[in-house]
Order: sequence, then structure tokens, then C-alpha cells
Amino acid sequence: MLTQLEAHFGGTLVWKQERSGLTVAQFTGINGRLEPESVVFATAGMSNRRMPGAPAGSAARIELMIALPGGWQKIFEVADPSELFAVDTLKVCANYPFQYNTWLGGGHTLPAGRPLCKQTAMAGWVFTNDLLFEDPAPLKVEGEPVELLLMTPLYPLELSLAQSRGTDALMDRLFRMVGTLQQDWSFFAAPKRPDTVGGGTIFV
Repeated sequence: MLTQLEAHFGGTLVWKQERSGLTVAQFTGINGRLEPESVVFATAGMSNRRMPGAPAGSAARIELMIALPGGWQKIFEVADPSELFAVDTLKVCANYPFQYNTWLGGGHTLPAGRPLCKQTAMAGWVFTNDLLFEDPAPLKVEGEPVELLLMTPLYPLELSLAQSRGTDALMDRLFRMVGTLQQDWSFFAAPKRPDTVGGGTIFV
């Protein structure tokens, strides 16, 4: 799967951590809708198992990814990727469907129950289809397609909006923000980025 992800991202594998059949890897030089300095952390190996709760017509095999802005070491005050909240989150979420006999798909949200890290008040995630690449290489395991889901961190009010009015209402605000501020998708992981719902937002 790592080789497939490198082809998918068109980037370079610069770091990986393997444990219990799951690899979390960092890619740079991404060939997609990201600035050159932005990076992607992704799972490789989650798709080896079919999610037990996936309904018919939904992908039963997935991998997860999180985009971070360049300079994440300074932003999140960590030198080793293994200490990064995004890496820990990917590990936890990769096991989630199997631990709780459920599934993850585009449009799902997942509260963390606490701030994602000490630098931010964001406290949850929305899962969407691959928004970073225009024409990605297909991913497959054992002849079955693998869906790559993008995880975007959310503030509590953004989570509430998605849960009360649907993910489309939330995504409309997220797209408005990156368009207005002319940022790439990794901007959503910036710990002090604007809340698209609270704080007198203009992204309605």
C-alpha cells in the first residue's frame, strides 16, 4: 500500500512508523491541490481488513489521510512525527471501525471529546472523499478498490453544524473559507485558523 500511496500522491515518502500491521507515513512534495511545503500523513494497512459495518454500495476498505501545513514541527512544537497529534489520531481512527464493529465513510464526523492538541480548541473531525488530487492513481487491495478518506479537523460548533444540518452545510463553509483566504486544504489544521461557524464568521 505504501508504494500505491506514493504513486497516488506523486510525492516522496520521508518517514514511516509500523506497528501491529499498520503503517503511518509522511509524504512531501505532494502533486495535488496543496502548496509545495504542505505535507500529508496517511495510513497504510488499514485497508487490509474490510470494515465489518460497511453497508452495500459503500467502500469496505479505506485508508485515511490528514494534510498539515509546512512548518508543522514549529507550529505543534514537536520534532519527531511520532509525537504529532495527527499520527496518534490516524492510529486510533484506523482501529475504530474494527473495535466498534462499524464503518467510516465520506460525510461522517467523529468528536474527539477534547482538544486535538494543546495549540488548538478544535475537537473533532469530518471525513470526506479525496479532495486533494484531481486524477489520483486508483488504490486496490486483493482486487478490491480502496477509498482514501481525508480527515479535516473541526471546532465544536462546526461539528454541531454538520450533525444538525448535514455535512454539506459544513463543507460549503469550509470551501468558502479556503476560497476567500486563498489557502490550501492544509490550512484547516492550522491551530488558530478561523472558526467557520462561531466568532462572527463571514463564511456563511
